Amino acid sequence: MTSHSKPKKSFRGPYSVSKLETYQQCPYAFYLLYIKKIQAPDTPSKRVGRAFHEIAKNYLLYLQQADLPSDKEKAWKIAKELTVHLSDEERDDLFQILTKWLDRVEFDEEMRTTAMIEEKIAIDKDFQPVDWLAPNVWFRWVMDRFYIRQGNLAIIDDWKVDRALPAQSKIEKSLQMRGYAWLMAMIYPDLEQFVIRLHYVRHSKMIEAVLDRGQALDGRDLIMGVITKIEQDTQFEPRVSDRCHWCDLKGECVKFKEALQLKGGTLVKTEEDARRVGEQIVLLSNYIKEGKKELKAWVEKHHPIVIGKKKWDFSISESKSYPIKDVLRVVKEWRDEEIAKANTTEEEQAIKAIADEIMNKTLEKAKVKENTLGSIFGAFHEIKERVTSEVKPFVYRKNNFDFIDIEKAKEKTEKRAKVKKSTKKSKLIDDIF
Repeated sequence: MTSHSKPKKSFRGPYSVSKLETYQQCPYAFYLLYIKKIQAPDTPSKRVGRAFHEIAKNYLLYLQQADLPSDKEKAWKIAKELTVHLSDEERDDLFQILTKWLDRVEFDEEMRTTAMIEEKIAIDKDFQPVDWLAPNVWFRWVMDRFYIRQGNLAIIDDWKVDRALPAQSKIEKSLQMRGYAWLMAMIYPDLEQFVIRLHYVRHSKMIEAVLDRGQALDGRDLIMGVITKIEQDTQFEPRVSDRCHWCDLKGECVKFKEALQLKGGTLVKTEEDARRVGEQIVLLSNYIKEGKKELKAWVEKHHPIVIGKKKWDFSISESKSYPIKDVLRVVKEWRDEEIAKANTTEEEQAIKAIADEIMNKTLEKAKVKENTLGSIFGAFHEIKERVTSEVKPFVYRKNNFDFIDIEKAKEKTEKRAKVKKSTKKSKLIDDIF
């Protein structure tokens, strides 16, 4: 038991996927929210998220009732009615998200026939349906959209407005993906296949997992494993991770208070508080700078330090730049070739103007880096491709020390290995032919 830990009241439900995910991320946050029942502060991102889900629900219910596949005019009318309480910034943010969602959302006749929209489901321990507020409710969840195709295929859609886009491998193994499939498999014994689709609306990206009935039922071990941990936990210790930065409960967190030596839950209320926090930031910034140097030396000598789903470790980054004189040479060659093919004076002048513009942009750069090629060449992809194929770049490799996402680092390594393998294969083909 750590110095700040005391036995705490246990938890016996009701459960939800979000509660289980909160416990996985930080047991102390779970304790504060669901046992101590502290109200987390409202934030712009929460207000935007709630408003988006309310608009999506009302819009899809309208389409279902009117038997229409789409009606964007009605969607925007609903949106304007349901966002009067938001600030201008929040409304602008929401409308950008809604625009992307309306461009991608589908609602065909088969969907409209069977879909359940924002369906609230509550069950007891025997997986029997109960009222949402029933005293014996054991698990609750809300599905943004659920429908059945071909009689035995279940499709579950969940709208996400998160700013961060997790690694696909992380999402596919997530508690939400596996949990939804297991719960629906238990309720609907005739369903044979489950498609869980998480729509990251800000990014116009949909990530899905397809599970057969056996795989869906395997989700039981994951869900019950977390529930068992919760019911056996009496300490609910804080778990420090990269997610602490986004936590809305910093003012209540013992780890955060210890780090800043605070006595209260709010950082700044008075001018004295503001001055104290300002001084602490200066002191902590110096401490972090020196601490990172020592941590870097230790990791270099020993091994990475894992914190949550990230680690302090080294990673190699690579960047390329192209010699300015060689870039100019290729552009001039392109200009001369195109002028030779020109039929009119106007065409010659247009080609010269394009080449001059590109050369002027090139000369403005200290280095022609790979990530600046787009701004230099714009829509003239043909010239850009000639430069990248004909000019040998300088390659810079740097060994960085940083706080690295483990799953993303793994995906990056695997991607590099595939590219390397593909390059070797292409070289072998070239050698043969």
